[in-house]
Amino acid sequence: LEKILIKLNNIGIQISIKDVYKKAQGSSLGRPHVALALIEKGYVNSIQEAFEKYLGKGRPAYVPREKLTPFDAIKIIKKSNGIPVLAHPGLLENDSIIPELISNGLMGIEVIHKDHTQTNTAHYTKLALENNLLLTGGSDSHGEVPLLLGTLDVPLEYVSKLRKVKK
Repeated sequence: LEKILIKLNNIGIQISIKDVYKKAQGSSLGRPHVALALIEKGYVNSIQEAFEKYLGKGRPAYVPREKLTPFDAIKIIKKSNGIPVLAHPGLLENDSIIPELISNGLMGIEVIHKDHTQTNTAHYTKLALENNLLLTGGSDSHGEVPLLLGTLDVPLEYVSKLRKVKK
C-alpha cells in the first residue's frame, strides 16, 4: 500500500495513509480504500474511475500484489513470537507440502475443522503426533455454510499445550 501511495504522490496526488485508514474503518487496507480516498479528495468520481486512471494494471500507481509463500508466513509468524499452525489441512489437494512446512518450522496442525471428516481428523492427528506438532481445532465460522460459534468441540488440552509453548 505504501508503494501505491508513493507512486500517487510522485504524480502529484496527495493521499496519505491516514486518508486510507479513514476509509477502511478498521478493516484490512486495500486498493478499494485508496480509491475511496481518491474520491474524497476529488481526484476521481468513482471507484471504477480510480482503477481506470490510477490503480489498475498498467496505470501509474499500479503495484502488483506480493505473494506470501507458506514458508515466508512461518518465518514471519515465528519472528512475531507466534505459533505457526497449518489451518484446515483437509482442504489441501494432497499432503506433499507438509513435511517441508515442518522442516521450515511449522509447529502445529488444525486437526479439528468443520469440513474435516472423521478420517481427516484421525489422519492429521496421527501426522501431528508423529511429528511432535501441536494439535489445534478451529471453531471459526467463515465460508459458504457458517458454523455457529461453540458448536465444534476442541479439547481443552489443545489450548493448554498452546499456552505452555507460549510461556
